[in-house]
Amino acid sequence: MLKNLVLTLVIILGSAPLSAYSDSKLKVGAILALSGDFSAFGKSCQNSIELAKEELAPEMQERMEIIIEDDGLNSRRAVDAFHKLASMNQIAAVITFTSGPSNAIAPLAESMRLPMLAIGASDPNVVKGKKFVNSLWVSTAIEAKAVYDEAKRRGYKRIARIGGTQEGVLALKKDFDALNKGDFDIVLDEDAPADMKDFRSYAAKLRNQSDLDAIFAILMPGQSGIFTKQVRQQKVTQPFFNVETFEDPNDVKLSEGAMVGAWYVQADAPTDEFLKKFQERFPDSSLWGVGACYDAIYLIAESIKKKIPLDRYLRSVKDFKGAQGTFSSMGNGYYSLPVVIKVVTETGFEKQ
Repeated sequence: MLKNLVLTLVIILGSAPLSAYSDSKLKVGAILALSGDFSAFGKSCQNSIELAKEELAPEMQERMEIIIEDDGLNSRRAVDAFHKLASMNQIAAVITFTSGPSNAIAPLAESMRLPMLAIGASDPNVVKGKKFVNSLWVSTAIEAKAVYDEAKRRGYKRIARIGGTQEGVLALKKDFDALNKGDFDIVLDEDAPADMKDFRSYAAKLRNQSDLDAIFAILMPGQSGIFTKQVRQQKVTQPFFNVETFEDPNDVKLSEGAMVGAWYVQADAPTDEFLKKFQERFPDSSLWGVGACYDAIYLIAESIKKKIPLDRYLRSVKDFKGAQGTFSSMGNGYYSLPVVIKVVTETGFEKQ
């Protein structure tokens, strides 16, 4: 989901001859949201990329150079950064973050016949109709179905919804609404721009809703904690649910307990082995997208090791064993990544 909301790990690598993979140093550009409200997630991806690079075999470390640019989760800045990396740094691969930047860069990558791997970009338009663009993330269609089924299982009928205006959020809402054949009555539905921090008027409207079952809060990092706190201050007690962005320790801290018990849909958690070493190295880092960012580096490394052009490798890889577990290409730009239901607890985030 989090289209815009997403660090869209976009990886671009041309269909170069095999000799390009054997001797020359490979430059990888990473365009991440290292400033602004989404910076906690961008920095977590940067941390994961750093960890992956350090754990590569020494000879592969020598073969790969990673150049990082900040787009502040702004599509125009992401495109500028891409042009800079492609022309000045002559990168062979690029990593970006989220749906907005990914949608902006995808047509450029496709026209250059450069493979792109988007991370944190659940908007299906990122890969739709493209041969060189891939998404190492769960699509909004799959996320919406998981949210829909879980909300139905919990017996919700009347739902209030507030969501951002980013491409990923809009795609998620569209997919959810397409599934709704009368199971849910969305009684209050409002947009929340990414810079919105005062939700008291919406919270007051929630308080006046009768027979409300739950609150679908599709908000950006830096918003969820403030929103849930302000809603609870209005004595509104209905449960919160969301996709992806509740898994942010900083928002949980901001909520002062209001987010505890909230549930959300997320790509299945990274393996216990990976989480242990990541948290030991970066104890205060968000965990959002860290498995995908780590795996992106290793996918590139494997294509070099196997001397297979990245565009072909990304569309054909099978049983890849990475931080997110074992997965394969589905041949359409997506990968066999499962989703899970998780709950915010007082001590962290637990899988249902």
